[in-house]
Amino acid sequence: MPNTVTGQSFDVVTCQSCQTDLAFQKARPSRRAVQSADQLQITCAACGHIGSYLPTHIRESQAEYPL
Repeated sequence: MPNTVTGQSFDVVTCQSCQTDLAFQKARPSRRAVQSADQLQITCAACGHIGSYLPTHIRESQAEYPL
């Protein structure tokens, strides 16, 4: 197993078209459950698909870098 170091946290959604993970903003350290039904429109850098994502589609991920 390679040695890695953990980096910053980001909010991530998966593209509805090509299934690429899209990191779109730095996650807040103590995030509460989102209760708003507002949708985010995000354009995929890989395939150009413009998707509408609900807060339930958002997950938090941490970047990992090899040592």
